[in-house]
Formats: sequence, structure tokens, C-alpha cells
Amino acid sequence: MGKAHKLRPSERRAALALERLLLEAHCTVAWEKGPGQHLVPDLIFTVDGERWAVEETQLDQYIGDRGTPRSARALLADLEKLCQGIAKEAEAYPRAGYWMSAFAPVRPPLSEIRQRALAYIRSGETGKRVLDKEGSVTIRARPTHQDRPLAYSVQLHACVPAADRCSFHGDVALNVERAIDRVLGEKRPRLRPLKGFARKVLVISKAYLHAELREVARAIAAKGLTADDLDAVLFLFLEDDVYVSDAGDVVNTAGDIHVVASPGRWGLPMASTPGDR
Repeated sequence: MGKAHKLRPSERRAALALERLLLEAHCTVAWEKGPGQHLVPDLIFTVDGERWAVEETQLDQYIGDRGTPRSARALLADLEKLCQGIAKEAEAYPRAGYWMSAFAPVRPPLSEIRQRALAYIRSGETGKRVLDKEGSVTIRARPTHQDRPLAYSVQLHACVPAADRCSFHGDVALNVERAIDRVLGEKRPRLRPLKGFARKVLVISKAYLHAELREVARAIAAKGLTADDLDAVLFLFLEDDVYVSDAGDVVNTAGDIHVVASPGRWGLPMASTPGDR
């Protein structure tokens, strides 16, 4: 085995959540990092004396940007970082109360937008200014925001299509289906030939805010997984996942982990089954 790799935060969360689930089922559990260097698996569990291979991945939303599927989360994170940087630099200027609105994806280099935004703030102007060629990023003074140098909003542009390049990017069921296609397209060929483990488990960490347990389970069920592929698929909720059900109840699923498919040997009590949540 090669040098153990440094765990990503999502891998550590998956390891701890799976450990908790197995301990609740009264199993004896230990785990360690996998071999790293892009080798399978991410995590190695020892459960009641059996060695389990555990792979972790994230379920993300993808959009069709100029014909190429791109991670919506990554695009928004880039804009968030840009706006945070501008807000920090804007603290050096006497005038406050600016509002910046950014809709992803943005075409020009983000460094150009940063320079234009700071030049606008230095100038003391107050009217609306477009910072990119397509009108996706704007800045203006707002008297209601005088308590801070710069407030901002970052979101996907309404006209951006889903990953199929024609549907609305807010179609949650389609987004989940496309995300599961990508997840299994990557993980299935990695897990299927893996030898030397009693069980092979895939943990899918939620990174797409609107992904629901039932839709994830339905999308996976349609992919025809078999025991040769893996033994179980589990879905891990975000650390702050709280939502309101159709009945109006506040449901806290923060950090919950659920079995959504078990084509092979799972055999342990399920923490829950995919329902109407």
C-alpha cells in the first residue's frame, strides 16, 4: 500500500457518518485512509473483522455552459471569492454602501471585474455600472447598505440551461439524474474490478442543496446496479440540512446518512429507507 493520502473534508465527514451508522447497528468498527495517489478506495473500514472498501464522492449540480457541463457550485464559489475579495479591499476607501450583483457564469477574467469594481468604488460614483460584457455583474451605491463597504449577491443566471443544454437549470429531478450519471460513470468502473474486500460501499455526499433523498434513490434505482458493481450506496446530508416538509413540519437532516441502494451484501439494519422526504 502506498503512502496514505490526506483526506478531503467530505471524505472525513463520510467516514465519521458511516462509522456512526455502523456503531448504532452494534458493529465493531475501525477505519483508515486509503492508499491515495488516485487509487481505490478512499477509505478502508474494518467491520466485525471484514475489510470494506469505501469510496466517497459528491453529488453536485451541473449546468450547460457553452456546451460543456460545469459544476454550478464551483462557478458560484469563484464568484463568491471574487466578491469577498472586493469587499475586503473596499474597506480601504472612505465611501461605503455599495451593492454588487453577480450571475454565473461570467465570461471575462474575474481579475478584470475586480479591477473595474475597485475603480468604480474609488471614483465615488453612485449610479449603476455594468462590470462585464454580458451584463451579468453590476455594482451601484445603495444608501440602505451604509453599514458595510460592499454587500453582494451571487447566483446562477436564469437563462443558463441544465447539463442537457436545453432544460431549465432549476429542474431538480433532471439535475439529480445527470449528477448520478456522472457519479456512477466515474465510480462504477473503479469499484467493480476491486478485489480483496468483503464489501464495496459508495457514499454520496450531498453538495447540491435541492437534492432530495427520494429523487436520489429513484435515480440510482434506474441505473441497474448489481452486486458485481458494489454492495451499497449511502447518501450523506449536509451538516446544516434543515427543511420544511410538504406538511409544514421543520425537518432536521443535518449530517444524516441513509442507505439508498443495496444491490449486494449490506445486511445491516438500515438507519432509514428512502421515503417522501
